Amino acid sequence: MAGAFLTPTLSASNNPSVFQVVAQNSLMETLKPAFSQIIKVLANCSPRHFNLAFKFRDELYLLLNSALQIHYLKLFSSSFAENFYGLERSPVLSGTLSLKPSYLLLVLVPYLQGKAQRLFEKLREDEADGVVFETKTWNTLRSIFVKLYPFYHCTWELANLGLLFLYCLNKSKYHSLFALLAGYNLVYQTQDTRQSSSDLQQKLSSTRGVQQFMYKLVSSAANGLTVGLEMGSFFLQVVDHWYNNTSAELKLEHKIVGPPPLIAGLKPGLCPLCGKKRRGDTVLGSSGVVFCYSCITQYIRKKKKCPVTKEPSQEEQLVRVFYNQD
Repeated sequence: MAGAFLTPTLSASNNPSVFQVVAQNSLMETLKPAFSQIIKVLANCSPRHFNLAFKFRDELYLLLNSALQIHYLKLFSSSFAENFYGLERSPVLSGTLSLKPSYLLLVLVPYLQGKAQRLFEKLREDEADGVVFETKTWNTLRSIFVKLYPFYHCTWELANLGLLFLYCLNKSKYHSLFALLAGYNLVYQTQDTRQSSSDLQQKLSSTRGVQQFMYKLVSSAANGLTVGLEMGSFFLQVVDHWYNNTSAELKLEHKIVGPPPLIAGLKPGLCPLCGKKRRGDTVLGSSGVVFCYSCITQYIRKKKKCPVTKEPSQEEQLVRVFYNQD
């Protein structure tokens, strides 16, 4: 199931080039944003049916990604992205690849890092806008986290960049911190690996019951994702060509958009929640109503709906409004 059109047939060395290493890493980083975008579109089209999925999109992706990566780690000793480029993981210190460290660093650690990044962005914005907790301890912990997280993130990224640079110079077997911590280096898939993977696939397909159903389900999803990625490059070229040809025509069209419908009880310049003059004007996209930033942020986090129209809403639908002071 490797991406044959991207895999070299002959190579002087069994070590992949830095371009292939970067490419498989970029592919892996693309899967989660693509999944989140699909869930976001579905939630915008049908909030009642997909709001829960959008709220727990990280956890939903964690489950799907876990099944996908465990499938490839067991069959091919590689992640989905590594197998797509015809690569596999070769243990450096031991004879066999340990699945637990590979799974933890491939799935769980990126999940926790994504949560930490999102938490940092939210707490930093709250601190800048003067949003405070009820207790002084939480305010202190937030301040410490907001100050220390950038140093951790910078150190992590610099360490990965340094290892990739050493790998490029053939000074290191490891191309990333994940590879170093899990104890593997990337090599091209061998004929023995493909044969053993084929034998294991036949063995799993011959099982019965729930195990066979789960294998076929994950295997079909993996094959579909592989074909989709291969066809997606051509599809994106077509979309890009169409967009570039029509964008010039669209820019010439001047559409007049009328004002939103009037909502009874709203007073110009005042926040519907606190009743005072708005501070940090923020529009809620689901209703078009303007609130104080701190008021609507805290309300949306608790109620998940517009306080005026009662429409289901998410924090991602909040848009800050800034005025020209000239």
